[in-house]
Amino acid sequence: MYTVRDYSLLLPLRPDEMSRLMTGYRRDAKRCWIWTGTLDDDGYGRISLRNRSWLVHRLIFEILIGHVPPDMVLHHVCGNPSCCNPVHLLIITREENSRLAKHYTGIHHHNGRRTHCRRGHLLSGHNLILRRRKGGAARVCRACLRISRLKHRRAKRLAGPLWTGDAALKPLMLSMLTQLPSP
Repeated sequence: MYTVRDYSLLLPLRPDEMSRLMTGYRRDAKRCWIWTGTLDDDGYGRISLRNRSWLVHRLIFEILIGHVPPDMVLHHVCGNPSCCNPVHLLIITREENSRLAKHYTGIHHHNGRRTHCRRGHLLSGHNLILRRRKGGAARVCRACLRISRLKHRRAKRLAGPLWTGDAALKPLMLSMLTQLPSP
């Protein structure tokens, strides 16, 4: 599940930390501040401070603009996840970010606009799971996932023991196992 890290625990930064943060980017033609340090799998800038990894764009936003509420996220208006220019960041809900970020996450536009799953469950709040996939992301209905897992467990239980070989060979295999010398 998505957890929110309290960036206020890190503030104020020490002078050496501030120097690392403010010299770790370059400006491009679109006025993006491109992070030149470590990037995560999704292309977001990360910096290690006080033995923890922090999202650079969020940290710079909290220092220069202000606090981001725990139920909100920062959306890159420029469309570049490695950009840490606070002017290019907009505070929005996760659901809004999912709809707006469909181009970057690989979620198809019709899925990004859906409010309910195919079984009619609401796709928001606690029932919405955002899963990272290779080359993108997927929105998953928690209720449908639970139903699918229950069906799978029930089918496994009804299938019986794991023996999949010929039924005639089973007694022979068991007798061979009992004839093995003991250690």
